Amino acid sequence: MIIVWMFYEQFVNIWTCLFLGIFRIYQGYNQGTYRYYSRSETFIRERKLLVASVFRKLISREFGENIYYKYFYVCQRSLQEKFFDSDEIYQDIYRRVERRDKGDIKNMQTRLNESLVIAVRIIKTYIIFVVYVLAAVLYLVTLGLHPIVTAAGIILISLILLQKTYEYIINKYCYIDAQIVLIYKNVLDKLLLPEKKETR
Repeated sequence: MIIVWMFYEQFVNIWTCLFLGIFRIYQGYNQGTYRYYSRSETFIRERKLLVASVFRKLISREFGENIYYKYFYVCQRSLQEKFFDSDEIYQDIYRRVERRDKGDIKNMQTRLNESLVIAVRIIKTYIIFVVYVLAAVLYLVTLGLHPIVTAAGIILISLILLQKTYEYIINKYCYIDAQIVLIYKNVLDKLLLPEKKETR
């Protein structure tokens, strides 16, 4: 049942992405924003978020895609100069967050913690998922079904594995995104620290 549920979940994810993409294109044509030579920037941004790391999705949804790119290029520039200075990003995030009330900041911290859990879960469960995929392929082959049905099943499983592998790679090797989230976490911790001391 666990194997079936994991494949079902990944199958739904793939078709959800396809559906959202088709829907956005259809919506853009109805609004007259699409041409045969161009595409809506909104659709492109949303499509990128569908295949982005968990940390990038978090920062983009909290502050906007443009702010994410700003932080990304600052980190990239610092790494190229071999001197990582987080102060510029830290001060910018701090100015944006300190204007919000404590309830909003707590919700932001909750979303951050949820994103951290999701990222860790994606990385830790990948090997288990690969084992399940191999077991499913072997089981499918041993069923003795029609070769076309077997081939179609293996292709579907391969697509799911490809999607899961891509998700694993972009979340495991998103060093810059992780640096941005770490700075963001430090800002939230600092802003909520006085309240934690008061509760004690």
